[in-house]
Amino acid sequence: MALDELIDSCEPTHVKHMMQVIEPQFQRDFISLLPKELALYVLSFLEPKDLLQAAQTCRYWRILAEDNLLWREKCREEGIDEPLAFKKRKVTKPGFTHSPWKCAYIRQHRIDTNWRRGDLRSPKVLKGHDDHVITCLQFCGNRIVSGSDDNSLKVWSAVTGKVRLSLIPRSPTPILKLGQTFLTTECRKLPLSQL
Repeated sequence: MALDELIDSCEPTHVKHMMQVIEPQFQRDFISLLPKELALYVLSFLEPKDLLQAAQTCRYWRILAEDNLLWREKCREEGIDEPLAFKKRKVTKPGFTHSPWKCAYIRQHRIDTNWRRGDLRSPKVLKGHDDHVITCLQFCGNRIVSGSDDNSLKVWSAVTGKVRLSLIPRSPTPILKLGQTFLTTECRKLPLSQL
């Protein structure tokens, strides 16, 4: 072939120059040239670990690799039926949203990995209702509210295991509701931001 003969007759520096000119033509980002639907279809063939790597390629690939429907399908393949409850997060970049399905996948993957490796943390013992039976328990985010048969209520940090607030309500059966922002008892409403 004529091209082979031309390359054979060139000096090594000329061949190197030709490589530098030609090589970028083969390093095109074809995914970015595709319509979003086709790009997502192509990425759907990747394994989740490869999808996480692809997200580090460039901003556009990160947006594609964060697609909620793409991760929902990956979760279905792994038997994960529901995403994590979506927590409001600080927006890192305008127009960029995190996928609750991706978070569910990563969480389940960590759980599976910990089970296989045996990396289990010892349970936290919450001490505070000394010698009393806990009669009610409610969880909300990183807070736990417990009530015991001595009529006391305690708000705990699920992260540290420390008591954040202790209450003794007026009645032996307190009405209690723990929400994202308030703890409501029959006598008052307490903002959780102070705890």
